[in-house]
Amino acid sequence: MLRVGALLVVMVGSAAAAPKPGDLIDVAAEIPDAVIDIRYATKDNFTNTVLYPVARCKLRRAVVERLVKAAAALRKRDRRLLIWDCYRPLSIQKALWKKVPDPRYVADPATGSKHNRGAAIDLAIVDKAGKPVT
Repeated sequence: MLRVGALLVVMVGSAAAAPKPGDLIDVAAEIPDAVIDIRYATKDNFTNTVLYPVARCKLRRAVVERLVKAAAALRKRDRRLLIWDCYRPLSIQKALWKKVPDPRYVADPATGSKHNRGAAIDLAIVDKAGKPVT
């Protein structure tokens, strides 16, 4: 399992600039068995506010390619990815910062975050029943 964990850490490598519209790939299309539970599209998040109009996970191609490999390795162990957040528009980062201006929890939108660049993902590994694996 350590190899999968290492792969997941590697995939959030830096991306210098905000992505252009064509730079982002829909993760659900590439990993159909991933559980997509975008918390900021619901009130079930630390802000208790719906921030996204749709529950969609998009990331940079290089990140998705690594994520596909991780998902394949997990599938062999009857595991799946549970995804809570992916690309986050800067407007949402600003809204988060306005609600919680604390760098321990939210990146300052003045510098942005890897989420704003489509290079970070919040996820867990779950079993076939959808229960997190510890």
